[in-house]
Amino acid sequence: MVSKVIYFDPISLDGTLPPADLILITHAHSDHWSVADLKKIITPKTTLVIGPIVSQSYEASKSALGIPATVLAEGQTTEVNGIHVQAVPAYDSIGHVKGSGGVGFIVNLDGVTFYHSGGTAAYPEMANYKSDIAFIPIYSKDQAQAMAEILPARVIIFEHTSYYAAQAVADLFSKASAVERSLLRWKPGR
Repeated sequence: MVSKVIYFDPISLDGTLPPADLILITHAHSDHWSVADLKKIITPKTTLVIGPIVSQSYEASKSALGIPATVLAEGQTTEVNGIHVQAVPAYDSIGHVKGSGGVGFIVNLDGVTFYHSGGTAAYPEMANYKSDIAFIPIYSKDQAQAMAEILPARVIIFEHTSYYAAQAVADLFSKASAVERSLLRWKPGR
């Protein structure tokens, strides 16, 4: 159990939600950036960290959000109330052009390391992202499998597309994978 409440790219939030200590936004596509959802979890004590590509969207909404944002470009790090955050590259060949300012985040809190990939495809440096828990998108089975194979994470949580796609890919990997780790499905709004 970690001591802080962290949200990565919160969207489709529902129910009773704990207020955020830290919110990290990888890029500004509507399935990663939602002012309505952010307002559900922001308090004056919340820290908001965004990738450079989110800056314009943040500037348009900062009065509605009511808190400042820290922009963290790939390779940069910050410390937020005992939480270490590092921005890493996030890119693919379709919707997330390399160098456009989208990022993923490696977060360390209470001895647990999380990697949230943002919108990305697999790339060789991911082999260095040692994490306990990795959140990876499913754009295709091949891309999800490539990331799952290269990442040295103990637990991989499939996310981003529909719950049913994530469930199907997790089932395929569970049956075919000889790797000793957990492959989990992520439900929307969690």
